[in-house]
Amino acid sequence: MSDPKQPVGSTSQTVTIRVPKPLYREARNHCHNAHVSMNYFFVECVTIYLKELERAAIDAAFSGMATDVNYRQMSEELSR
Repeated sequence: MSDPKQPVGSTSQTVTIRVPKPLYREARNHCHNAHVSMNYFFVECVTIYLKELERAAIDAAFSGMATDVNYRQMSEELSR
């Protein structure tokens, strides 16, 4: 049975992970209460985490702009 939230035409990869028992129990309880599968829950968690990592990398790449005097001056000139 396919996941209705999975994009059409996408493929999936079966993996095995080991998680600490307390984390597993907490995730299992959440899934039970939220009426979602463990698979859906873990895919969503990994997806969100990867997006956060990507955002942090982008923020880090642009962090120097905040203190770059030349960039700020050019930005102010362009906004006039």
